[in-house]
Amino acid sequence: MGIFQFVTIQLLFQDSASHVLPVRIKLREAPTYTTKLGLGYGREENIRASADAQILGLGGARRLNVLIKRSALEPINLSATLTQPAFPDRYSVVTANPFFRQQKETAFEVERVGANLAVQRKMGTYTNGFINYTLENTELGGSNVENLPASSNKSAFSFGMIRNSSRPLFAPNEGTIRSATVTLSGFGFNSVRFVRFIGEHIKYWPLAPKTVFAQKIKIGWMEALGEDSVLPKEERFYAGGSNSVRGWRRQELGPTGADGLPLGGNLLLDASVELRFPIYGLFSGVTFLD
Repeated sequence: MGIFQFVTIQLLFQDSASHVLPVRIKLREAPTYTTKLGLGYGREENIRASADAQILGLGGARRLNVLIKRSALEPINLSATLTQPAFPDRYSVVTANPFFRQQKETAFEVERVGANLAVQRKMGTYTNGFINYTLENTELGGSNVENLPASSNKSAFSFGMIRNSSRPLFAPNEGTIRSATVTLSGFGFNSVRFVRFIGEHIKYWPLAPKTVFAQKIKIGWMEALGEDSVLPKEERFYAGGSNSVRGWRRQELGPTGADGLPLGGNLLLDASVELRFPIYGLFSGVTFLD
């Protein structure tokens, strides 16, 4: 639950034939206040910077995180996340997350303000499920050749599951990751109405020490509901870029409008295979097909 800096458990073996062994548990609480700073550079985000301040121990294991982030893709990203572990039972976590976010993509410019309320529950050793409610207002800027509404509301529920048996944590070399999410928008507040599904499958095969063969396939589908015939531009699917088909620039692969800018789509199929191998020391390489 993130409330300890470390916990160690040690058995104190004795020479006697006793069936009872003493156990020493040593722990240290995590600091009440912490701040993490980040600075980096990417081809798509350019220079990015972030600051994440955390307050721990707001009654029990409750904690508050305040995030500030800036990059070329997100000129402003402000959010606060209040986390309540072990509620309503020991296997569940509740989070509340108000946010203000500006996005500046090739296809669109949008300003979002709203909040998320989510419940995540551990379903098994490798499986978690979640329910999320989002209420947000969006202000669309930039080129608008489709004459979409400049302002719109979204009131949406998302239901999802993820099964992650990959390991080790930060650089998996075996196991699988499977996820599926369904989003249904249109619950009051004059909300736009649509349904969306996203599914993803990732698998890792260890071939040799530090050599891994990996595959990924991602599918997406969405459809407008009721009288709404046009999908929000910021919710559509886009392909191309560092996390998609890497032979194209970000959002470059797909339909375009009369102005040459990406329109986005309501269907997505994104797949890749790659071979990851060591080069020297901390350096590694990858050969891939997207």
